[in-house]
Amino acid sequence: MTLPKMFRSTVFTGFFALVLLAGCGNLEAQRPRVQVVATDIQEKSFSGKIASYPITMHLQFEELSPEDWNIYSVSGWYYYDRVKTKIPLCGIYNGNLTLYVFSDSLKWDTVLNFIDPVKMRFWESVGRLRSLEGYDEKMEIEELTSGSIEGVWKNGEKELKIGLEGEDLSVSYTENKLNLYSNVVFDLNQIRPWFWNYKLEAYSPEQKQVLLSFEYPSRSHVMGRCGAGQEKGFLRLKLDPEGKLLEDEEIATESCLEGILFDELESTDDAQRIFSVYQHYPEEKEGRLTLNLKQASWQFSPLEVSDAE
Repeated sequence: MTLPKMFRSTVFTGFFALVLLAGCGNLEAQRPRVQVVATDIQEKSFSGKIASYPITMHLQFEELSPEDWNIYSVSGWYYYDRVKTKIPLCGIYNGNLTLYVFSDSLKWDTVLNFIDPVKMRFWESVGRLRSLEGYDEKMEIEELTSGSIEGVWKNGEKELKIGLEGEDLSVSYTENKLNLYSNVVFDLNQIRPWFWNYKLEAYSPEQKQVLLSFEYPSRSHVMGRCGAGQEKGFLRLKLDPEGKLLEDEEIATESCLEGILFDELESTDDAQRIFSVYQHYPEEKEGRLTLNLKQASWQFSPLEVSDAE
């Protein structure tokens, strides 16, 4: 029988998303010390160029927008590396960056605090804030599908190309690290970039497996479909004796986006957790999920809907 859509598996080889620090050695000989460390980051520095002139930019998170936690205001500065005179910036992050240099402090406050005197709808209001006039300078920067970060700098008289180095433009995010012992660190953001709120459920030195739970909001736009929904489930990491990541596997137990719900059932075994997992669309499916906390693993048994009733 084909497993439901809620079950996914990806196999990796090598050192993907793994940092081996000096003196790693064999994990067999090391005392188990495993923990998840989450660090909130609310600022970022960039280097790049405006035309042929090298620049440095630093931005920090200011305030969330009223309806979408992935849209927020930023402030900071940039300077030309040759001069190093800081030029104040304010702007809006919405996946891309719109940055301004204003002489008018009222416009500065308008951007940072999402002030909308016209009381437009949310998306119209964000569009207006990204299209303000009366600036001394403006930068419109985006992440391209090619992986580069490029845009335009303008001051009302001329436009110049701007390019920044880095993986993305986000200024506010959470770093999720899995520390194995004192010398092996997995960057969980590289394994599952969209997962948050990890919790260590189990670790098995014998099986060389780590079992994590995760939970994060279904969508960033809180007023839209699934704006109050949650995505929950478990992530299993399989290691070799040296700590290399061999495979990872996830299973959802709750998803507003995919119509998945769960009930946790009573278990007489402290080393087990048992769930009934239901998927309501695009077709009805049900399964029994059993977590083995000693082996840091799970078993999923699909059931016919008629079997569960």
